[in-house]
Amino acid sequence: MIQRRAARFVLKRYHHRDSVTSMLQELEWDSLEKRRQAASLIMMYKIHTNAIAINPAQYVTPMLATNTRQYHPSRYQIIPARIQLYQNAFFPRTIIWWNALPASLLTSPSVEAFRGAVTSFI
Repeated sequence: MIQRRAARFVLKRYHHRDSVTSMLQELEWDSLEKRRQAASLIMMYKIHTNAIAINPAQYVTPMLATNTRQYHPSRYQIIPARIQLYQNAFFPRTIIWWNALPASLLTSPSVEAFRGAVTSFI
């Protein structure tokens, strides 16, 4: 809803017959959901690489090594959450996305490189 209003504002097309979907395609904006997911993964990357002052050991536990196709050494144990409010909290939600990333993305040399890689991956 917000993004659709912003598209009308940016392009200055307020007539009710103007297609907001075509405006969004013209602007080539990512959906807000994708932008939020990318922002969460970038924050998790910063936490994982100690680029910010949040101790990852205090909030997440590394996953034990297994021989699966999707295993990478940076995986974390999924935090069980019964209440939907907690399921949508930062760590339980982001760890699921983090574990689904390919290992090649997690070896990015910098935050900027990771940002570009994760934005194109999502």
